[in-house]
Amino acid sequence: TITISTPSNRVLYNRNESVTASYECLDAASGILSCTGTLVNGTAIDTSKAMKNQKFTVDATDNAGTKSKLTYTYSVK
Repeated sequence: TITISTPSNRVLYNRNESVTASYECLDAASGILSCTGTLVNGTAIDTSKAMKNQKFTVDATDNAGTKSKLTYTYSVK
């Protein structure tokens, strides 16, 4: 299971708003081998300029080799 807390999906952020990448990958059965986002978890997302439909993706692989991906879009006004 991949959960992206921020950026929120389909949200419009204000220019220079403080937004920090936050996500989590869980697999109760076999455990998580890797969990990688567009930015490192806890890193500030650049909101210094107006942008439309930016994508933030998290890729996960569990210890059984199963891969998952979740992508959210956001914009900055």
